[in-house]
Amino acid sequence: MMSEKAKAARRIAEQAAREADPEQTRKKARERAKRYREKHPERVREYQRQWRAKNPEKVKQYFENYWEKQAEKAIERLRSINEEKGNNESNINIA
Repeated sequence: MMSEKAKAARRIAEQAAREADPEQTRKKARERAKRYREKHPERVREYQRQWRAKNPEKVKQYFENYWEKQAEKAIERLRSINEEKGNNESNINIA
């Protein structure tokens, strides 16, 4: 077993390492989260279901933003197609 001094020294060293390279810390956290999602998909689904039930307004806002972005991408694609065809007169109505 590690002594209290050794545990404290280890905690301090880990904290210093995290502060030195936050990107590395984020990368490790993402990897850890990915492994957890792969290992416990049913727990993740249950957590997501509960979160959505508690935060219906955020879910609604997410999907509104999602569909707005999809519409913007579609309009941009149509514009680029029109430009490729040489049709400078755009018949896209943006609301």
